[in-house]
Amino acid sequence: MQQKGTLLHHTLNTPTSFTTFSKMSEPLSCSQALLNQIEPVSDSTWTDAFDGVVRDVLEQCRPGYVEIPTDAVHRKVSSKGLEKKLVS
Repeated sequence: MQQKGTLLHHTLNTPTSFTTFSKMSEPLSCSQALLNQIEPVSDSTWTDAFDGVVRDVLEQCRPGYVEIPTDAVHRKVSSKGLEKKLVS
């Protein structure tokens, strides 16, 4: 949808403005994972990025921001991250 310039909720009715919310939250966030900008080179790429944000949030007690593409529900990801503790 982003490649087509489709108007979506997060575009705020401005075509191709897909980074508005991530830019707004950047000064407040201790960590961000914008999955649409991360090439899933393995089945754990996205889960590792997501876990990294959650880990930072827990360690720093600050907000984090994760942006998940709507088509992410169709991707297979590894469950191996579930075997690791996020914070020791």
